Amino acid sequence: MNSIMFSIAPLMHLILFSCLLGLWVVLIYRPNRSLEEIGTRAGTYLALIYLAWIIGLVFWQKRIPVLNFSQMLILLGALIWWGQNFVQRRVRQRMLVIFPLAAVIVLLTSSLIIGVHPGEVQSVLKSNSAAFHISLSLAGIAFLLGSGVFGTGQLLLHRQIKSRNFGRLFQFLPPLGDLNRLRQIALLSGWWLFTISMISAFLWMYIEASAEGPVVSHLHLMLTLWVVISLSAAASRFNWLS
Repeated sequence: MNSIMFSIAPLMHLILFSCLLGLWVVLIYRPNRSLEEIGTRAGTYLALIYLAWIIGLVFWQKRIPVLNFSQMLILLGALIWWGQNFVQRRVRQRMLVIFPLAAVIVLLTSSLIIGVHPGEVQSVLKSNSAAFHISLSLAGIAFLLGSGVFGTGQLLLHRQIKSRNFGRLFQFLPPLGDLNRLRQIALLSGWWLFTISMISAFLWMYIEASAEGPVVSHLHLMLTLWVVISLSAAASRFNWLS
């Protein structure tokens, strides 16, 4: 069962996501509405399969899959793809789906190279507080990556409109207003999740008195990242550097 959960399952997901990416690349050069609908439904099924695997990991190791860096990458990939499917139900993303697909493939490949099985687990990662903090942080990062995807789409579409080039790329992107709204929502949501994660980490340190060297240095990096995210969120909210 170990080999199924920690080796076969991630490899199977990597193959399925790679096939789906290949389908969307073909659709860019040979648009086909019915094939596009098949790709969208296949993405939903993949999200459900991914969810089943994550639930299986939770029951098998009796912990949220954050026991090592590889498992964190897997959970981040799941959050990215679940978020993609949630947004897809409201706004057809079309060509933008390539970016989260590529991100999930890179994360799964990296996790397989590192090794998914937890092996020896640091005691600090076994607590529920750590799992809550890490999960919130990963969810915040997933939202921020989504904001980057929507921002990239917005930039590409704006350049198409400015150059009056209404070709294939223009037709394969969502409306500019939807991209701007999704980018702002994703960025603000990521900021809130990251902020709550930071607060939970400081409370965890205070309550459990676990101010160990690695924990403190980790929080220093998180605090720096939080400052950068806060500046980005403020720039988006108040239209700085538009």
